[in-house]
Amino acid sequence: MIKVSIIVPVYNVKDYLEECLNSLVNQTLSDIEIVLVNDGSTDGSDVICEHYASEYKNVTYITQQNQGQSVARNVGVSRAIGEYILFVDSDDYVVLNACERLYNTAVQTGADIVSGDILNEKDKIDGDSSFRRIDGVLSTIDYADKAIEIGAYDIVPWLRLVKRSYLIENGISFLEGCFYEDQEYTLKLFTKDLGTAVKLQFPFYYYRMTRAGSTTNHTSLKKSTDFLKVLSSMHAYVKGLEDKALRLSYKVLGIAYYHFVSVWLKQERKYLKGVRKEFINLINSCEFANLAINTLPSNLKKTVVAMIKRPKTLILKYGLRNFLKRFKG
Repeated sequence: MIKVSIIVPVYNVKDYLEECLNSLVNQTLSDIEIVLVNDGSTDGSDVICEHYASEYKNVTYITQQNQGQSVARNVGVSRAIGEYILFVDSDDYVVLNACERLYNTAVQTGADIVSGDILNEKDKIDGDSSFRRIDGVLSTIDYADKAIEIGAYDIVPWLRLVKRSYLIENGISFLEGCFYEDQEYTLKLFTKDLGTAVKLQFPFYYYRMTRAGSTTNHTSLKKSTDFLKVLSSMHAYVKGLEDKALRLSYKVLGIAYYHFVSVWLKQERKYLKGVRKEFINLINSCEFANLAINTLPSNLKKTVVAMIKRPKTLILKYGLRNFLKRFKG
């Protein structure tokens, strides 16, 4: 039986890919599979994938035309046969006992979702036993609620081991063709069904934050318009929720609105007005948008409201340094 399927979308990361794959093929847990989905790489990443697939029996290699990370992840899940799924981005890496600790915790607790921490914060975790700590096995909704309360709500999918049957039975997948699809995926993960989740204080995932051209560091008009599509899809999903799931979804939407404003502040000046107008239209068309905004802490709420009512003030407060850097000379 395959215990864990590791899904790795690959796109033009040849300088980092071997470090990532070495951390996966040397995992201490046996009976794992590694599913590499090459998303149309043009830099030789495909050659590296082919090499590992030929050297290691538990590595499966899939190649497709460039369709984006969300499609690659969905394809990987559709081909996976493991009891649990772990996503790993191809420019990052994990500690060698990552699968073993996450899987053993899942088996011992019966949890559908097991969350850990990024390796970049190991010093904080070692120095503070309360940092990002959530005790006990909770329902997915109670877990997410507590995580938001303490600042440990992880939108990224790669900090969690998730039972594959939980994804399939609840129809949870990534919105395809968009950046920021993680926002909707994580909302569904914690509200789709009353599953269970547990948190380990376990810094296992090294997140490479400074790679040029990465999704996080590169801005574009498409990213802003994609975020609007994701928000619209989240609105449509939330309309079907009730009770605790609905109340949680307002908090998640509020966080997403704030993240959108952060992306908007990095946008090129010529696109700011149009993107802001679309955001306001989206907010005005949603009957629960104000409820979501009101769930935010006061400082974050002020930022979102300022984007709607006083954008120039917001730019001066948060974006002046970026604007001066971009438009000097």
